[in-house]
Amino acid sequence: TREVKPLTETAEGVYWVDTAPGVAVYNALDKKGKSHLVSVVQDGKTTTIKGAMFPTLSDDGQQLVYVGLPEGQEIYGHPLRRDLTTGRTHDLKVGVTMPDISPNGKRVLFVTKADAKWHAAVAAIDGSEFRRIAEIDSAAAQNVFPRWVDNDSFLFRTVAAETGPDSELFIADLEGNLERVTDNDMVDVFPQALDRNRVLYFSRKVGEENGLATEDIRSATDLWISEKHDGVWKDRKLGISAYSFRVF
Repeated sequence: TREVKPLTETAEGVYWVDTAPGVAVYNALDKKGKSHLVSVVQDGKTTTIKGAMFPTLSDDGQQLVYVGLPEGQEIYGHPLRRDLTTGRTHDLKVGVTMPDISPNGKRVLFVTKADAKWHAAVAAIDGSEFRRIAEIDSAAAQNVFPRWVDNDSFLFRTVAAETGPDSELFIADLEGNLERVTDNDMVDVFPQALDRNRVLYFSRKVGEENGLATEDIRSATDLWISEKHDGVWKDRKLGISAYSFRVF
């Protein structure tokens, strides 16, 4: 933290960052604000991928998965995998958006759609062994934000039917078994796991500020933590306000 170096001075609206040993990636808009770009910073050089969103790196920094956007499309597309050691890119031919690579680099998690319903789904890193794990109630797939907890389970958000319009956080294993993390009548978004028993996330009241809708998550800036003790999840407000955070 003693030496700060800008990743970019040429892009506008950087809104997504991921890092791994020896490499950083970020998502931004071009200078005209019309095209989404993924830039890879490695060995002092920057490589830019046009028409791409939501880049995520493997923990070892050797693989990058991102969403390639078809012409005229935003947010939804096909996850693509790039081997950063060879520069080769492979279309996984599955999924829609929000990919994430498992800690061991063997699987990719993403949001997909079938029969007009959203699902959190998992595939092998090459796109094989595809399977849907959990159905999701959300108006927009990018709001689900599924993220791995460990190699065998992941976090996601959805609207629980029994609790009304507020979204709650769940952990799912690869067999589809669900564990509820929050039950707080709040809009809970962007979860990240510290470990299997601690989850950080943003939260805000439903309808706060001019009748905010459940899926309008842009002003959820209060950071909370949910912790599991003796089999029971309990949450508390940390007293920190932020726009974004990253656990590493």
